[in-house]
Amino acid sequence: MLQTIKNDIKAAMREKNNELKSILRMVMAKANDTAKADGDRDTSDADVMSAIQKQIKQNKDVIEIAKENGRDASKDEKEVEILMNYLPQQMTEEEIQTLVEGIVSELPEDKRNNKGRGIVMGKLKPYKDQLDMGKASQIAGKLLS
Repeated sequence: MLQTIKNDIKAAMREKNNELKSILRMVMAKANDTAKADGDRDTSDADVMSAIQKQIKQNKDVIEIAKENGRDASKDEKEVEILMNYLPQQMTEEEIQTLVEGIVSELPEDKRNNKGRGIVMGKLKPYKDQLDMGKASQIAGKLLS
């Protein structure tokens, strides 16, 4: 992922695509900041993936607020669209629901309460790049309440 982003920044510079270049540079800056804050190590693919996911979440929040206030959010929507191309195929809400239901059904009866949400979320960690963990947490909360 890291090399893909670097290559795409170079391509955007050659093509004079300033919008893509600035979005990808921002992602790289956030990924580099994460790596430096975590013991001054080299930036990893996981850092890049995390930066992309955080930026998408931040932009979706901005889009929601802009729409509530009747403002234009097309720039943020375009950014989300660009960044989504760098994530693995995302699960639909129905697929997340099915996955969470399966995990909840495997929980012992005494763990099927709000405290079991942490167990469910822990078991979802391997899927974190493919699903919205916030949405999964909401679904788990509803199933366990």
